[in-house]
Amino acid sequence: MLEAGVVPDAYTYTSLITAYFKVDDAEGAKQVLSDMEKKGCAPNLVTFNVMIGGLCRSGLLDDALSLLKAMPGQGFTPDRYTYTILIDGFCKHRRSREATALLDEMFKTGLNPEQITYTALLDGFMKEGDVDEAFRIKDLMVDRGLELKVPTYNVLIAGLCRIGDVEKANALLKEMTVVGTSPDTQSYNPLIEEYCRKQDMVKTPNKMEEARLYLVEMLEKGFKPNEYTYGSFISGYCKAADMLAAGRFFMEMIDCGVVPNGVICTTIIDGHCKGGDVGEAFTVVKVMLERQVLPDVQIYGLLIQGLSKNGKLKEAMEVFSELQEKGLVADIFIYNSVISCLSKLGKLADAFQLLEDMGQRCVNPNIVTYNTLINGLCKLGDVVGARKLFDGISARGLAPNRVTYATIIDGYCKSGNLGEAFHLFDEMLSVGVEPDSFVYSALIDGCFKEGNVKKALSLFNDMVDKGFASTVSFNAVIGGFSKLGKLSEAENLVEVMVDRHIAPNHVTYTILIDYFCKAGMVSKAEDLFVKMQQQNLTPNVVTYTSLINGQSRAGNRLKAFAAFEEMVGRGIEPDEVIYSVMVDAYCKEGDLIKAIELVDELLVKGFSMSEDVYNDLLATLCGKVSFPEILTVLDKIGERKPKLSVTTCSTLVCGFAKAGSMEKAEKILESAVRLGWLPVSTVLSDFYEGQIGGHKNDPGELL
Repeated sequence: MLEAGVVPDAYTYTSLITAYFKVDDAEGAKQVLSDMEKKGCAPNLVTFNVMIGGLCRSGLLDDALSLLKAMPGQGFTPDRYTYTILIDGFCKHRRSREATALLDEMFKTGLNPEQITYTALLDGFMKEGDVDEAFRIKDLMVDRGLELKVPTYNVLIAGLCRIGDVEKANALLKEMTVVGTSPDTQSYNPLIEEYCRKQDMVKTPNKMEEARLYLVEMLEKGFKPNEYTYGSFISGYCKAADMLAAGRFFMEMIDCGVVPNGVICTTIIDGHCKGGDVGEAFTVVKVMLERQVLPDVQIYGLLIQGLSKNGKLKEAMEVFSELQEKGLVADIFIYNSVISCLSKLGKLADAFQLLEDMGQRCVNPNIVTYNTLINGLCKLGDVVGARKLFDGISARGLAPNRVTYATIIDGYCKSGNLGEAFHLFDEMLSVGVEPDSFVYSALIDGCFKEGNVKKALSLFNDMVDKGFASTVSFNAVIGGFSKLGKLSEAENLVEVMVDRHIAPNHVTYTILIDYFCKAGMVSKAEDLFVKMQQQNLTPNVVTYTSLINGQSRAGNRLKAFAAFEEMVGRGIEPDEVIYSVMVDAYCKEGDLIKAIELVDELLVKGFSMSEDVYNDLLATLCGKVSFPEILTVLDKIGERKPKLSVTTCSTLVCGFAKAGSMEKAEKILESAVRLGWLPVSTVLSDFYEGQIGGHKNDPGELL
């Protein structure tokens, strides 16, 4: 422009100043103003206003004020806009008292402030918590004949809601109607948000109901909820763990064409993950992608964490791989979640590789990272490796915390190295890290394993005296006494727990039930089973397994069968152990139909059958019943059930073949084909060649 001989004017310079402020370069803008004056181009009122506005946004309030004072010397009188942007700037930087002085100066120069000027002041005082001064300004507006408009009321309502005064905010909302000012969506949003926020502090459904009543009022007046409205409800219901309601608002938001932002998506995904419904979390991600809202690192982190907590470790690793494929950089929280997944899967080599990857990507591991790796090593029995990692923590500028010490102490106790565990316990105390109930419980358990009851009780009493004995620590002592056969002492401790207002849990009773059954005192175990339910404690699959195994061993198999049916009826999923117990019980009872059906159910679910149970089933099939009876059993199963799985058929055929009864194996195969459980073309050699059941050479190998 200069090379072409075109002389910049005030408009050009002002545009350049605006550009510098847009890129947050206040110094560049000030230099342009200086150059402008040096080149003889006089700034105009617009130039001064642009400079003052830019300086205010940059936080350079004193520079802006100096420029205001310099204006008269250059022949310019500040106008209402000049004062308004200055007042707004001072209020936004929590200097509202000085802004009031500028308002007074406006009056003295004969300028009447507009609604927007007063509203800026009101907003400033409300954000600073000076409600009295804000309402004094409001009264001043009324005294000067100004009619309060919606933005002014909205500022006051929002400010009152921020300090929790919803009663006064509601009064203002009603005042708007009285004076003939119609509220809008922004008038209702702060009240809705505050009630939804209070749901986090007051665990009652009333808060969300009150928020909903404001929504109803909004809709009745024809105001449409916006992103902010929906976000408040979704957040509130997520805090209340009512994910059905949160989901309804999310889908309504989508149906109304309101695109959810990243914060809303993150909130509802987090809520679904915490509630254990990772499937719904992925549904939200799908909706995001359909609306072209791309998941960020935080959302990937929530999905990984949610999958990991719900036992879907492989799926969590797949999400992590997708994150990396998209070129996103994982943060420390995601790395820790993934390292935790790998540790739980026993893939410690991959976990340590990820630790190296963190260093290459300049993501510094924290103590949680090391605690996770130490825990993984201890669970694999590699206490030496865990100790090596523990000893290297300080070299990385980190200090072991309570979890670090607790993890490695527990590892030493489980590996039988109680001496080193107590050495670390002493070190823990010397560096000022206070042990918790987990540390004591680990040491107590270790002492009981070594038969050192005196030391175990000394630690336990020390815990009790310090006031942090917990259910976990009591369980450790109850388990210790039970293992030593001191069941009376173990049971008495439950009463001690109750006296000290420490609630026994299902683990407490499961320990006792298990050991009373092992001691042959099944009747006592059954009494405890009833007692725990009277205390609103629900037995889990481990509890049922202990009781059913005890009943079966005691010859009370009808009770065992009834207990199993009760468990399934309660929706408790059987595991590999209880399936094995039940197959054994049905074999001993001579009920081959139920035994084979349970074997089928077990194998279809991907569980493996223990060698003892397999041998028991085979012994029953080969020795305890006649072969024609076995074929009759298969026919009866065919009548009751559409088909047995290929794996179960393979188990039966291979079992007889392995026992040397090839003719019987052929007969079983013929029945399986006839009943439609195996293809018509199947022959016995298929089992040896691995074409049926996926096993080669050894027909018994699949077991």
